[in-house]
Amino acid sequence: QFEDETLVECIYDPNWRTLCYEPDDRRQATWDFPKERVGGWRFDCLHKGPTKPTDVRTAYSLQQAATDGITQDHLVAALHSGSSSLVLGRG
Repeated sequence: QFEDETLVECIYDPNWRTLCYEPDDRRQATWDFPKERVGGWRFDCLHKGPTKPTDVRTAYSLQQAATDGITQDHLVAALHSGSSSLVLGRG
């Protein structure tokens, strides 16, 4: 059972078997025929969330990161460089 403050932590695993579904319901109106690919995000653990509100700048930054369309190449490059920050760009 999840509480409102529960955070789910996932990690990228290049060997994880990921099920992919057709995003266009006009082409495939059911989830009965997923395709499988190697590499993807998998569940790691649960964390209890913060007990006080997040600063609005942090919230905006997280919202922007979620919509920036980060690619796997961007993420892997940042991980290999040891950078603690990642400049996101579209595309």
